[in-house]
Amino acid sequence: AVYPKNTVIVAKNAVSKYTDGKIYKTRVMIGNKAIEGATVVFKIDGKTVKTTTTDENGFASFKISKVPGSYKLSITALGKTVSKKLTVKSIVTLAKTDVKKSSKKIILTATLAKINGKYLKKKWVTFKFKDIKYKRLTNSKGVAKVTIPKAAYAYMKAGKKVTYQATYMKDTVKRTVNV
Repeated sequence: AVYPKNTVIVAKNAVSKYTDGKIYKTRVMIGNKAIEGATVVFKIDGKTVKTTTTDENGFASFKISKVPGSYKLSITALGKTVSKKLTVKSIVTLAKTDVKKSSKKIILTATLAKINGKYLKKKWVTFKFKDIKYKRLTNSKGVAKVTIPKAAYAYMKAGKKVTYQATYMKDTVKRTVNV
């Protein structure tokens, strides 16, 4: 196929939060004219995620549904390919906590960011502390807490590192703290 040399793909780097369902749009033009019905292929890290056609205004889009991380986004239309960066941000925030042998209990707190202006309530968050898992639901403000009993950490030695984590769906945040 022979394609026009003055094909322009108007695209930006994309930033999204995990699970927010953001729509990524791009526009295909020849010179200053938007092209309707052009086939557009969206690839993330070389893998095709959507093949679509442009609308009457030259726009094509797809819904971002990746786990947190950075990806290479490539858009191909009319024989031209452009590369952009796709960043998916984590929505889990795991609060720092002190781990002391003398503590009666340790409280781990995870907060889920607002998605589309709303708190994520009644969502399961899995905490992991010393290979023991605890599941808790988030409250009306998107916060989940778990209390680690003394028996789970009484045997640990001072000066050692402990890793704890919180996971929501496929979004995991880890922290390491000294005892």
